[in-house]
Amino acid sequence: MQAFFRFLQKLSFVPRNIVVGVVICWLATACQPSGSQILPTFTPAFIPTLPPIVSGSTGQQMDIPINKDVVFPKDGVQFRVIAVADSRCPSDVACVVPGEVQVTVQWEQTGEAAQTWVFSAMSGADGMIRAENSTQPSHTLGTWTLKLLSVRPYPQNHQALPSENDYLFTFWVEH
Repeated sequence: MQAFFRFLQKLSFVPRNIVVGVVICWLATACQPSGSQILPTFTPAFIPTLPPIVSGSTGQQMDIPINKDVVFPKDGVQFRVIAVADSRCPSDVACVVPGEVQVTVQWEQTGEAAQTWVFSAMSGADGMIRAENSTQPSHTLGTWTLKLLSVRPYPQNHQALPSENDYLFTFWVEH
């Protein structure tokens, strides 16, 4: 036993907490009755999850949170909102400039490279996009058109801006 401790003293470059941990593990196994085994338990620190998937349908409104895939399986098309930047003037404040909301969408179609679209729009306090004020309320790729209808919640004075996960985006998809 003394030889073991002399060996540990020679390992001066190893942090003490590691040395103490090794000694505790060694003592725990040395004190077991012969023939018994200590089996390690495994508790994963992180369990990866895939983003939720929504089956999309054309010709109707869809409310979508950020990072949720909307899939059109028959057509090999899917999209998701990947980012939002909200600089809209709070609803209970009089601003000189109304501000805008930018919504970044990733669009993927089987056999084609993924595309990233940015919708820059202004909206009323109800979150509805005002097409006459928007620079790009929709994007078209082939026979597909994706329109951004609303972004909620709308910012309010004396409240922190919502986190990305609090936003809900309403889209209309045509094909």
